[in-house]
Amino acid sequence: AKKIYQMIDVPAKIADQQLYQYILKAVTEEEITYKYLKTVMNIPAGRNYFYEKRRKFYYILSKKLDN
Repeated sequence: AKKIYQMIDVPAKIADQQLYQYILKAVTEEEITYKYLKTVMNIPAGRNYFYEKRRKFYYILSKKLDN
């Protein structure tokens, strides 16, 4: 599990240094919605911005896995 976390930690930080912990939460736990991130975790970003950065994370991760 630690190796998997290390593999996704770097792409999340590259995608957005300030939001990486929210990105990790959203991609590693089921049923985590933006609404949850906003109301429970007080994410400091709007919905569109967050989803843009999450897509960037998936793009970076896919490039890393291709190598």
